[in-house]
Amino acid sequence: MHPPPDNHDQHIIDFIDAAVDSEELIAWLAFLEKSPENLRLLHLAEIKSQMQQNNEERKIINIVELLNNQEILHAMNAVINEVYDSGMRTNKFLNKNKTNYNLLLSLLAAL
Repeated sequence: MHPPPDNHDQHIIDFIDAAVDSEELIAWLAFLEKSPENLRLLHLAEIKSQMQQNNEERKIINIVELLNNQEILHAMNAVINEVYDSGMRTNKFLNKNKTNYNLLLSLLAAL
């Protein structure tokens, strides 16, 4: 059995859980991944601006900024889809299979 994810990644896990609970968010993330880069960047810039105006938590705004990176967006979607398909919560799933999650973390660490 794998150790649980580090607490400093909790905001990523919370985002994954929120996505798994929202088919609308899953669809939006899939739309972003399929969108041309210029459209994706424009859309995410608008979302970030709205979030800042609404005084959203910085950790959540940071995740939106990370989605500008196509590789991170792809890895995030892969993890979300795996967790969704498993029917488990993120922490429980990651105790069994962390392959795509580790890829996501390595991409984040490379920034």
